Amino acid sequence: DQEQKIFAWQLIFFATAVFYLIEVLAYWIFGTAIEQPWNNSNSYEEFNIGQVVPLSSDEKNDKTP
Repeated sequence: DQEQKIFAWQLIFFATAVFYLIEVLAYWIFGTAIEQPWNNSNSYEEFNIGQVVPLSSDEKNDKTP
């Protein structure tokens, strides 16, 4: 019984290590450290978003149709 528990924990540990290595390899192959333009906090002014409309209103006298 004790050997089965040790084997189960070893299996969990090695499976987690394999998943971690797969993620690292995927980042090495497909990932990049170049900052994306949408991450620049000063660039939000460049985009024309238009009028911002709230999704809901807390006011009791809301006169929307």
